[in-house]
Amino acid sequence: ITYRARCPPLHQAIALGLGIKVINALITPTSIRQKCYFQIALHLACQYGASSDVIFALLGSWPDAAKEKVRGGLTPLHLACRHSQGASIDVVDALLRSWPDAAK
Repeated sequence: ITYRARCPPLHQAIALGLGIKVINALITPTSIRQKCYFQIALHLACQYGASSDVIFALLGSWPDAAKEKVRGGLTPLHLACRHSQGASIDVVDALLRSWPDAAK
């Protein structure tokens, strides 16, 4: 977590695994689009295996976030599927509904 010390509060809250109430309080039109180390909040949430409620809140605030790619061309769908626990069906479904082309 220490490498995220300079990241925005939304990113830090996701990295720390804080709950949906905190995440909702931190989501703004600006924070949802901010990048830290080339990642938006949705990338981080998918990478860290955040709860489906967190993923849904982030996608609900910015559905096109599912199209954003990190270095190497990975989408939030890729990051969610690569998580050690695997992504839930609900998360995969939400990501694909936001951007069906992510499956290509």
